[in-house]
Amino acid sequence: MTWEKFCELNDIPKKYRTASIETLIIADQDEESFKQKAKKALSSPSSLLLLGKAGRGKTHFLFALLRAFLSVLGIPLWEIRFFRATDLDNRLLEEGKLYGTAKGFIKDLDCAFLFIDDFGLGRTSESAERDYYDLIDRRVSHELVTIISSNLSEEMIKNVFGERIDSRLKSFKILEFKGEDLRNN
Repeated sequence: MTWEKFCELNDIPKKYRTASIETLIIADQDEESFKQKAKKALSSPSSLLLLGKAGRGKTHFLFALLRAFLSVLGIPLWEIRFFRATDLDNRLLEEGKLYGTAKGFIKDLDCAFLFIDDFGLGRTSESAERDYYDLIDRRVSHELVTIISSNLSEEMIKNVFGERIDSRLKSFKILEFKGEDLRNN
């Protein structure tokens, strides 16, 4: 029931509502290895950076982990937040316009687990860099688990968001998704 409620509350696309560790599909890579990595993430949760080109299975992996945290570990709904990066960008921008800063909203994201899909897809401005720095720095400093998927490489993230964010992201475990675009099959 919890997973279904989470999907409903967060408008999770139908395509990802069946995502699970058992159904992982990873482009041209050892799916069993990724299943083991997912299970390890359950046994000792830590921040992850899922990197690779579009269509390699990052979002499916992200939702499989999210579902497992809810159902296997029994993490309560209020301890897990999910955002598409574009929605998070819009919310940070809106908070900045309304209150002059997004710091209050960023503090509200002090949940145990934060999932961000398609990081780097949205705005690239000085205020975006500052907001993301504040968010990531706060989560790293408070040792809160953050799972981020991105089509950007590590170098591209550094170029888009700057050295300070890149430095914080170095504390994340990196999983690289390679191979052909699964959507072309």
